[in-house]
Amino acid sequence: MDAITPLVLTGRVHIVLTDSMGNIKVDRESNNLIVTVGKAFVASALITIPSISFLYMAVGTSATATDISQTALIGTELGRIATTNTNPTSVTTQFVASFGAGVGTGTIEEAGLFSAASAGSMFSRYLTGTFAKGATDTLAVTWTITVS
Repeated sequence: MDAITPLVLTGRVHIVLTDSMGNIKVDRESNNLIVTVGKAFVASALITIPSISFLYMAVGTSATATDISQTALIGTELGRIATTNTNPTSVTTQFVASFGAGVGTGTIEEAGLFSAASAGSMFSRYLTGTFAKGATDTLAVTWTITVS
């Protein structure tokens, strides 16, 4: 009898907002939704050399519930930056971003992983909870995707 092993793709996001003095204002961590485009990317990577890489992170203003069919942030995008990427284990990839002073300033409600510096495909979307990032604050985000 053949063994059946399910393939599970999960995402987890950790965000830390600090003021200009380094004091922590917000520290949150929880799971996120991998959207249809993200799942399709993983499936296609099994048979082709991927022509798309998800190397950008964006933050925005909408608290609209996550849905698998979403292809972009729902609210106004406040900022998007390139990520630093690592593979801490053979089944885990981490995307790390730091939205420095003056970048992504405003009331943040959502974040997403994207394939381009503007527009592009969204791999995953996360509801951050409501918090205000001031002009001198820094927002650090570590996004972990695990395949198990």
